[in-house]
Amino acid sequence: MEDIAERLSKLENLYFPRALQPSSPSPSQRKSLLRDLLSRDLAVFLERYGTQLTFEELKEFEFMKDDYEINWHLNNLRSLISPTTKELRSRSKKIKNRRRAYLDRLICDGKYFSEDAMREREPYLHHEYVGKFQDPSGRRMARPGERWSETLMRRSEEAILVEKIRGEQQRLGVAQRDWVGNEREQQEEEEEEDEDEDEERKEAEDGESLVANGTSHPLERNLKQTVRSQMLVDDFNLCGLSGQVPYYDYALDLILDVESSHGDMFTEEQNELVESAAEMLYGLIHVRYVLTSKEMAAMLEKYTNAEFGRCPRVYCCGQPCLPVGQSDIARQSTVKIYCPKCEDIYSLRSRFQNNIDGAYFGTTFSHLFLMTCGHLKPQKVSQSYVPRVFGFKIHKP
Repeated sequence: MEDIAERLSKLENLYFPRALQPSSPSPSQRKSLLRDLLSRDLAVFLERYGTQLTFEELKEFEFMKDDYEINWHLNNLRSLISPTTKELRSRSKKIKNRRRAYLDRLICDGKYFSEDAMREREPYLHHEYVGKFQDPSGRRMARPGERWSETLMRRSEEAILVEKIRGEQQRLGVAQRDWVGNEREQQEEEEEEDEDEDEERKEAEDGESLVANGTSHPLERNLKQTVRSQMLVDDFNLCGLSGQVPYYDYALDLILDVESSHGDMFTEEQNELVESAAEMLYGLIHVRYVLTSKEMAAMLEKYTNAEFGRCPRVYCCGQPCLPVGQSDIARQSTVKIYCPKCEDIYSLRSRFQNNIDGAYFGTTFSHLFLMTCGHLKPQKVSQSYVPRVFGFKIHKP
C-alpha cells in the first residue's frame, strides 16, 4: 500500500476533494492524503483512484474481496484493464442498445429525421440526394393552416438555404448552369418578359394604367411595383381582403379587366366608389406582393439606385431610403421613406408620391428587406447636430 501511495502522489492533476486539497499540494502532502484514505475507506479509494492502478496493484486489495463494495470495484476495474471476450461483447451490446434507444427517441419525436430538419442540417447533401429531384415551387407555396407571416419567414429561410447550397456548389466547382435556382430564375425571367410584353400591348390599346400600375402618374409608377397577374388570381394572396375593401368583387373584376354589367346597374357616384375600391384593393395586394422573394430582388435594384429617395438628414450623407407605412390599415396615413442609417422616417418631397397610401407598403417591408439583405444595412450614425452660440454649446437646463 505504501508503494501505491508513493507512486500516485507523483502523478500530476490527481483528483482530491476541494475540502482536503490545499491550494498547491506538494507530493508529500498528496501522499499523506492518500495514505489516510487507504487506512479509512478502501472502497472510496478504489472509486477515486482505481483507474490509475495497474493489474498487479489491484491484487494487493484481494484480502478485502469479501466486502461486497470492494469486490465490485475490483471486478469492474479488472474488466476495464483486461476485459474478457464476454465482457467486450457485453460492452458492445450495451453501447449499441444505448444508441438504439437514443435513435428510437429521435424517431418518436418526429422532428430530427423530418425532411426540413435534415435539409437544414446538411442543405447541400439533401439537395444532391433528394432536393434536385423535387419541384422547388412546392417549398414557396403556403402550407395548410400556415399563417401569412409564417409563410414569409419560411420563404426567407428558404432563400438562406439556397444560398448555402449555391456556395457549396461554387466551392466544389459545380458548373454554374447546374447551380440550384438557376432553372427557376430563367423560367421566371421568361414569364416576366412575356407578361411585360402583354402589359405593354394592353396599355397601348386602352391607354389605361389603373390595371397595370394602380396609379396614373409616372412618379407613382416608379415607387410602386407592378403586381403580376398570377398574384391577382391566386385566392391565397387575396385572403382576408374581402372584409377590408368595399365593393370587393366589383373592384377585383375592374383590376383584372373582367367584363361586368355593374356599370349599367350603378350610378356614376357608385362607379367612382368602385374605382376607388379597386385602387385600394390593388394597393393591399401590392403590400403582399413586394414581400415575395422575387420582388425583393426587384426592390433591391431600386434601393441601390436610390429610386425611393435619399435621407434628407445631413449626417446620413445621402443614404438611400425605403418606402414604409405608419400603419397596415388603409387610408390612415400616406407613405413615408425610412432611412436605415438614422432609423427614422421622413415625408416624401414629391407631391405625387406623397399621395400614395402608406398601407400599400405597410410597416413590414422595409425592415424585412433589411433582414433579408443584411449586408446592405449601414452602421447607425452616431453624429448629431450640436446647437452653438458664438461657438459655445447651448446649455440645456
